[in-house]
Amino acid sequence: MKKFLAALMIISSVSAFAGEVQILDQQVMSIGNGRTMVDARFQVDKNTTEGFVDVTVTEERYMGNPYPGPIGCDQWGRCHPNRMPMPMPVTVFSQRVKVEGLMLMGDTVMYHGAEGNVDCGTLGVSRIFRKPTIFLNGNCKLVGNVTGNYNNTRVVVKMKTK
Repeated sequence: MKKFLAALMIISSVSAFAGEVQILDQQVMSIGNGRTMVDARFQVDKNTTEGFVDVTVTEERYMGNPYPGPIGCDQWGRCHPNRMPMPMPVTVFSQRVKVEGLMLMGDTVMYHGAEGNVDCGTLGVSRIFRKPTIFLNGNCKLVGNVTGNYNNTRVVVKMKTK
């Protein structure tokens, strides 16, 4: 009985998100060997009530030395600013993907999938800028990562639903 309860607890903790839908799987050639970040955000068109995901991949790349000349302090103790190249974020991939089944119903963002209907959140107005914003409730989650090596780099974005 104890083994059964332990197995049940492990299975229930692992399967917190029930459904998984692959939104994007695309090869990208311009990704190098820097620190890469994938940002995926839900977007909803109020006129057509269709749902989208905006995917942006940024990479930190070191730019050249903007200050030529010597580096360090002189004989009177005056120090020059640090002239080492700093990493700059560069957008290497950006795309908007339409998600089948994600739509706006009134002010609620709903996903109609194989597991049933999932309430993802509500459409509201941000407090400071007064722009339309989706307030997620935790039932829908976007997970994005970069896989592969330098010759075959792929951007993969999945939507997990409870």
